[in-house]
Amino acid sequence: MAGLIKNNASHPFEERLRPVPMSNSRKLIFACTVWIAFFVLLEGGLAVLGVQSRLETEDPFVGFAAHIPLFAPDSDASGRPIWRTAANKRRFFNAQTFAAEKPAGTRRVFCLGGSTTYGRPYSDATSFCGWLREFLPAVAPGSNWEVVNAGGISYASYRVAALTRELAEMAPDYFIVYTGHNEFLEERTYGELRDRSPILKRADALLRSTRIDAAFRSLLDTPRDPDRPVLQGEVSAVLDGSVGPSAYERDDALRDSVLRHYRFNLERIIRLARDAGADPLLVVPASNLSACSPFRSTHFEGVQPPERERWRRTMDEGQAALDTEDPTRARQAFAEATRLDPRHAEGHYGLGQSLLALNQPEAAEASLRRALDEDICPLRALSPMASIVREVARQHDVVRVDFEALLRARVVAQKGHGAPGDDWFLDHVHPTLEGHRFLALEIIGAMTEAGWIDGQTPLTPDREEEITRRVLSGVDRRTHGIALRNLAKVLSWAGKTQDAGRVARKARDYLEDDANLDFILGTHAAEAGNLEEALSHYARALSRDPGYVKARNNLGTTLAGLGRDREAVTAYREVLWEAPEHSAARFNLANALLRLGELAGAIREYQHVLLDDPDDIDARYNLARTLQRAGQPDQAVDEFRRVLEAAPEDTDARRALEKLTGPN
Repeated sequence: MAGLIKNNASHPFEERLRPVPMSNSRKLIFACTVWIAFFVLLEGGLAVLGVQSRLETEDPFVGFAAHIPLFAPDSDASGRPIWRTAANKRRFFNAQTFAAEKPAGTRRVFCLGGSTTYGRPYSDATSFCGWLREFLPAVAPGSNWEVVNAGGISYASYRVAALTRELAEMAPDYFIVYTGHNEFLEERTYGELRDRSPILKRADALLRSTRIDAAFRSLLDTPRDPDRPVLQGEVSAVLDGSVGPSAYERDDALRDSVLRHYRFNLERIIRLARDAGADPLLVVPASNLSACSPFRSTHFEGVQPPERERWRRTMDEGQAALDTEDPTRARQAFAEATRLDPRHAEGHYGLGQSLLALNQPEAAEASLRRALDEDICPLRALSPMASIVREVARQHDVVRVDFEALLRARVVAQKGHGAPGDDWFLDHVHPTLEGHRFLALEIIGAMTEAGWIDGQTPLTPDREEEITRRVLSGVDRRTHGIALRNLAKVLSWAGKTQDAGRVARKARDYLEDDANLDFILGTHAAEAGNLEEALSHYARALSRDPGYVKARNNLGTTLAGLGRDREAVTAYREVLWEAPEHSAARFNLANALLRLGELAGAIREYQHVLLDDPDDIDARYNLARTLQRAGQPDQAVDEFRRVLEAAPEDTDARRALEKLTGPN
């Protein structure tokens, strides 16, 4: 029995060989390991097959209705295959060509961005890209440098990212990226993305980064996200075809979404560049702070009408004090205006100007930057955008040229404050020729420091001056003047009459016979109250272009302002002879006739205005007052009532109606 018992007992060695049941936690770890290995292998296999993640191929914020390539295949005079700027892109881009197959020893540099990269208001030759093309061979003669200007007018970062994807297939070595000023130009919404929870946003970003997600979506033919806005294949700016900056309204939520999209685009550009084997360089965008008033300022919603009236009075006091060179009184007035409405950009700009005059540089710069950031029509890169470029460059170990900080240091050394103005910028963002040259040299310095330029040759002052003279001598004076003239016209259209006048005076050095310049200078003089000077400018414009109806209409308003209504009537009638649909001239004519006591003519012209635009409240109110003066009270009552139907808050119309009918 003992032997049987012994045989039935478990032997220690045999017990050790018996399988041990796996715990639930170990089973879970094993299963997870298997699945992770499977997905890693699948992701790797899809990479070998060339499948790209949605993070690389599409923008989660916006889509595009079509892709219009920037470069089209062509051949040069010798029959060699080249890439040439597509004909349908030359409205937005400089004409460029380069070899389809990059020659040995060539380093290809693509410069990307908006109109600053393009070189506006001039063109490629004097852009920082053009300066790079001239300076790089002098600094690194051992390489054949090929600098391609791919800057697109009005191009925002999301269009730059899409363009990077195209250029990544064209053997790039370097991408120089200057973007940030055009982020608010095109109308788009981010409603669905903005409202999504942070967890869902992170999950979506993780999915978009995988090739597995892209492959499954392709197999299942998953439709595009219906909530993602789709932009046209080419730029369609909010300002195009609109009444100007007044098309913009304050939208803080949209602003935050645009900033997130901007960061995403910079990171995408970096990924695309590096995937193509190229090195990216980011430029921190810089803006005109001290000589560029905000494009659009509006009151914050919480500011009530009484505070708005007080704000307007203090602003007028501040401007009058600046005009009479009393900066202390101006500062007090503008400080009160910013207290009444801290979100109104115009108040901060006035305060900044007064602080500059008082030699308080740090406070002045802070006020001027606040004016930039509160601008409702942000056509300059907002301060957070500069911070985003710095952060993205640091996080992704990207070479950076901090143009904003470099200019600030220069201005501090030159003027004692850090707010660049018309010494470095022609307008709100476009650098002077020297500004472009300075930026190009700083980019070369950064490329050298990064080790991208081997065996560099020091750029001596004499060699630098020789190249500078050669580039500037290639600028045709008339072309230069036309570029400045066109810039002045844009500023005038945007309502920035003072800035337009400054640029127009520069253009006058190159163009002596341009009616547009005379018109802009006349508008600038009229706004400053110099009516006789304005009159002479408008007269010169009309002597050069008798059919210039805008100049003739403004001639009429200037004559009226001088009390010469009979001559003004003649001017307005000449406008209407040339352009019968010119409603402003007809309205002005009616007003002049009313002042001359020609009531029947005034009534007839006001009625004509209202036939074209029944919603013109000013014309209807003036018609009612004229009917009242002409002894037609019943008709006047009807018109006043129609004014109040459209504008119930019009107290002048209500008082006039009560005088005719008695209080209700």
